[in-house]
Amino acid sequence: MREIVEVEGQEYNVEESFALYDTVAVLSNLSSLSRQPAGWYSSFALLGAANDHHFFDIRNKSTCDRAYCNLDVRDQFAFAFLLRHISVNFFSPYITTQVQDTDNDYLEPFQSAFWSGELPQHCGLTLKINQDEHLKANCLELGAGPTPVGGGAGQGYVSQQPSGTAPIMLGALGQGSSTLNNAWEFPKAIGIPRKAAVSVVITPSEWARQNLQFRLGPYSYTFQDSTLDAVFKAPVMFGVRVTLHGNRLVQPRGSYRA
Repeated sequence: MREIVEVEGQEYNVEESFALYDTVAVLSNLSSLSRQPAGWYSSFALLGAANDHHFFDIRNKSTCDRAYCNLDVRDQFAFAFLLRHISVNFFSPYITTQVQDTDNDYLEPFQSAFWSGELPQHCGLTLKINQDEHLKANCLELGAGPTPVGGGAGQGYVSQQPSGTAPIMLGALGQGSSTLNNAWEFPKAIGIPRKAAVSVVITPSEWARQNLQFRLGPYSYTFQDSTLDAVFKAPVMFGVRVTLHGNRLVQPRGSYRA
């Protein structure tokens, strides 16, 4: 979408459809990453020890991979923005069975279901622009935005021995459809000035924090070669991605104003 915004009859800015997103993640191999974003955690227990989690004010694309954050500046918007929708996606590993990093390689099939299906019900969200609060809601009410759809489950090899770590359940399949139907729509677009301080804060309930503090993990996917001789583990990631959908206001291409 491109729309000319006029001021006193003169072309001033162009509206472009745009989305801004930021992510909090939990992964056991955080310390091995070349960049360790602020507000990320290496265990569920550490995540649960924090009272709240910030988005759009502590990370940017230079401190975090583009897959997880696309902000130019971590503490203010680089352009004016018309906010129309917000979505919150609690994403988890699609192969729902992970393997504990213990001597018996215990299969854990419940982490993904808890993270994506239950935890959002126990988290509140606050959207603040400068000093004004524009939204306070339960995370489950806001929708996850364009996300993978479909899924299935199957019974596989369920021995608890290291050679029996094939997944017994499979999560969502496909990349879904790119639609905003599954996102919170503001009754009227919210105008955000350039250089405004914008933050989204997710606050888990006491029940959620206690549950996370007593929960081990995240764990790993375990893979084997065809002879079952070689086994290697790949750490998984759990995350929460908040996306602001709308229109950014920028100068028309090829023009310049002092």
